[in-house]
Amino acid sequence: PIRNQDGSSQCVCMTLATEMGIVFKQKYGSFIDFSSSFPYQQRGGTYLGCTSSDLYSIFPKLGNIFESIMPSQNIGETEAMAIERKNYYSDLAKPFMIKRVELPVDFETVASTIQVTGKGVMLWFRFSIGEWTDIPQVLPVPVTSGHSVTAVDFLLKDGKKYLVIQDSWGLAYAMNGYRLISEEYFTARCFLASYLKTFQTLTVNDDTPKPIYDGSVKSLQDILIYEGF
Repeated sequence: PIRNQDGSSQCVCMTLATEMGIVFKQKYGSFIDFSSSFPYQQRGGTYLGCTSSDLYSIFPKLGNIFESIMPSQNIGETEAMAIERKNYYSDLAKPFMIKRVELPVDFETVASTIQVTGKGVMLWFRFSIGEWTDIPQVLPVPVTSGHSVTAVDFLLKDGKKYLVIQDSWGLAYAMNGYRLISEEYFTARCFLASYLKTFQTLTVNDDTPKPIYDGSVKSLQDILIYEGF
């Protein structure tokens, strides 16, 4: 499902929730809509949005709960922060603690990871808001915005490579909530890429060496080994 952050700064947590739903479906056979309000309320400060520290240090220790328990769709910043977080929610979230694996910011590596793992890849972009169209194009204007989305597929269009990204601005934006990110735009504007390990296969303090991805066949072999195949 396409998520809608409704003007709040929950794009990172909405991307996290989307990716967790994909991982849940891989493991249990059904897609579950996870909450973004639960991790968002527990990020590292009172600032708007989330930091990489939240992503790699805080959120993995929290786990998550389902959207039906703690809603996050179609509500603004104030409403999201005002939702009551009951004490027992933390216990409900523990089975879904999950580790995030950082990837190099490389178009081929992102596409290969989607292909090999079947998971979504979180991408962070810096851009001018006027660029963020159905198929974003780099404009000669100041970069003023930051945003997180989920890359879910890749394709060729008119001989050019694109990632298919799922946004969190609702169905009314772009192509029913999806956008095409060209290799050129990705190279110019993306600054972070990562994906989620499978539930309960790693503890949050796991020191298993992570493979170094370079877009080669060896990288795909390393991903498969790391994923337990």
